Amino acid sequence: MRRILGVLVAAFLIGGVAQAWLWRLGVEPLTSVLNTQFAWALVLYAAGWAAPRRTVWAVASGALAGAVLIGSYYLCQALADGTSSATDQFAKSRGPAWVAATILVGAGLGLLGGWSARAAERPVRGGFALLTMAAALVLGPVVLVGLYGGDLPATSRLVVPVVYGAVGLGLALVAVLTVPRPSLVRAAAAASVAGAAGLGVLVLLMTRVLYRTF
Repeated sequence: MRRILGVLVAAFLIGGVAQAWLWRLGVEPLTSVLNTQFAWALVLYAAGWAAPRRTVWAVASGALAGAVLIGSYYLCQALADGTSSATDQFAKSRGPAWVAATILVGAGLGLLGGWSARAAERPVRGGFALLTMAAALVLGPVVLVGLYGGDLPATSRLVVPVVYGAVGLGLALVAVLTVPRPSLVRAAAAASVAGAAGLGVLVLLMTRVLYRTF
């Protein structure tokens, strides 16, 4: 329970405090690293990893962390810029879609986190989860940098792919060290399909459904 509470505190700090106030201080590259959807993704994944052993708890923990992330975002925006500013942003930037997407993605990433935490017990499933998250962290920032191009600050274009790519490679290394080779091959094949589909959905959301965010 302490681990889940720790993740929820991190969700509040990253989703709300960092988004509302950190950028005002101009603390780079920390601002660029934390004020990105990949920081949110890691929090959601960690919530599932920290959950008790049952899969349903991992899913619920991820969804709860998603609710805390998006809830703290709008709460801290209201505290920083006023309630009218926060409600106006919610209304004009597809706020309901963001709330639903964050909670649903939280459930999915919580599931991956829960499976990853038990890779030694269920190697194929755990390897799939580890490698899928690794692919998302390594390739996701690169895809969005290519998609947005010069619209992103130089710090974001350079630092974010490096930081989250390193985390992704770390997860891949955990998979290699934990999962037996035959199971790892099967997991990698499934993760490649899931990773490609996930990146496709990400691009679709950022270009067609939700407003652009890095």
